[in-house]
Formats: sequence, structure tokens, C-alpha cells
Amino acid sequence: MHNGHFFGEVGILLDMKRTASIKAKTTCHLFKLTKDSVLDCCKQSSELQAKFKAAADERYALYEKRMATQNDTQTGSKPENKIEQFDLEVTEQNLRKLQIFRNVEDCTLKELALLMERSDIETGQIIIQCGETAESMYFLASGRVVIISEFGDELDTADGPYAWFGEVAILEQVPRTATVKAISKCSVFELKRGSLLELLEKDPTIAEQLRESSLSRLQKYLMRNVLA
Repeated sequence: MHNGHFFGEVGILLDMKRTASIKAKTTCHLFKLTKDSVLDCCKQSSELQAKFKAAADERYALYEKRMATQNDTQTGSKPENKIEQFDLEVTEQNLRKLQIFRNVEDCTLKELALLMERSDIETGQIIIQCGETAESMYFLASGRVVIISEFGDELDTADGPYAWFGEVAILEQVPRTATVKAISKCSVFELKRGSLLELLEKDPTIAEQLRESSLSRLQKYLMRNVLA
């Protein structure tokens, strides 16, 4: 959303709980209307009421679609091979779906949700490039990637929401040791270097998992170069 957009009307006009979370990605300035003020505006202006209602109906339809997809997944039905933007926003609930965060305390996940950014990745797009300097690591929320060695060989594939990558270069203070490329449409959660290092200090469980994977991947990288 950008300047001039509005939100929050769904819960008011349809008299229900909020259907989505809104998070600021930059410094924002808002004009806030209370529920009573919104309803008064609708009474006084049929044009404004129509705009609010059209937006609320459209957003509620998206909400119902998300709920239907979630129910299909829980009952074993196969959802469409499609990234649903709202389903994959960086929220405490969605971070909990990632294997590495399943046993993390709620307060830590809430903080992480504010620090991470979500990106949609197209099929064939390079997410990290071997040899480059690292400023972030990534958690694969959805989709499949292939890991490619410094020699151009395919080493492995990984699927969301079980995979993470990019931690080696940050934790071991080396350039990227492999290339990661999307082989389907993907959604990733990005964590910047500084936020990652703070996380490691606060949560020993996550720190242990990331340091273990980092050391293992670095050793494999060194072994490949020794044998080359």
C-alpha cells in the first residue's frame, strides 16, 4: 500500500474481527477514524459508503479464499501451486510454520516478525550468488530452490517451509559459498545481518541450529575445494 490507501474498514462495516495485519515498512503518517466516525461518514455520503463497501467486499472475498485454502490443506486436499500473498506475510503465526521456529517463544517470534521482510521470487531467479558478500540470510516459506556449487554443479534441492540459507557467509565471515536459485515460485523471509546476530544472542536454541548448519555447510564447501 502507498499514499492515499485506506484499511481497517472490513472489521467495521462487516462487524467482525480484523481479517489481516498491517505492518509499516517505512515511517508512516496516518489519519485515524473511529468506528462511529466511519459509520457517520457513510450515512452522510453515499459515494464514500460505496467506496468503503466495495473495498470491504473485495477484501473479505480474499479472506474467505485464504480460509478455504487453509481448510483444504488441513483436510489433505492439494492447494493450487500458487503463492497467496496474504497467507505468507511475515507474522508470528506464519513464522511458527517454519520448522526452525516451531519451539521458539512467542515474544521472540513477535520481534522477528517486525525485523523480517517477505519477498516473492520468480522461477529461475537467483536468490543468493556464490562469491558475493552477505548482508542477509533467508528462510524459505514456500516453493523449491536448488543449491549450486561454486563449480556450477547442482548439490541439492530444498523446499519451504523447512529450509533456510545464507547464514554461512555471515556467521563464518566469508563470501557466499554457494548459489541458491528458485526452481518454482517462492516466498522468502529475509533477515538482515545485524538482526540475525542479535537473534543468536537472545535465543540459544536457534543459535545452535544455525551455527550447526553453518559449520556443516562450510566444511562441505572446503572439502569440495580440496578435492577439486
